[in-house]
Amino acid sequence: GCVCFRDDSVIRDTTCTALDVKVQLTGNAGEFTLNGSQGALEEFVILEYAGTQSVQWLSAEGTARPSLVYEHWESGVTYIEGLTKMPTARALQRPGIKGTPDCVERLFCFCGERQCLDPIRHNAMTRKLVLPRPNASRRLDADSVGAEGEDEEGRRL
Repeated sequence: GCVCFRDDSVIRDTTCTALDVKVQLTGNAGEFTLNGSQGALEEFVILEYAGTQSVQWLSAEGTARPSLVYEHWESGVTYIEGLTKMPTARALQRPGIKGTPDCVERLFCFCGERQCLDPIRHNAMTRKLVLPRPNASRRLDADSVGAEGEDEEGRRL
């Protein structure tokens, strides 16, 4: 899953009845499908922000952004990774939640090994954002297949 960070230097003292969650992904984000990832993002928002009653989408799909370039300053080795802006999710709150003055939560999620944010301002969220992968195939282990070629739920294989 992706490790997400939010800017904790922002004062959250406004009561928000709607919180706009804006997420940018980097790392292996190119391996994920933007189709179907709204469900994963919606689940993440509902679980992460207590009091979320429902989620509305302010845009239909994610967009590719200019790539993120990492440089190891001692060796000069660089890495280039894709950057994706996910659709904005509006989390409707009841009762209101403490938020930023503009009621916008900006998250930056790293879906690979490299992470690069100021650890003083940005804290990792405890929950990971798990996005669907394209062409994911269901694999069964030997214990889940019955003698008649059925899985645990009685479906024919």
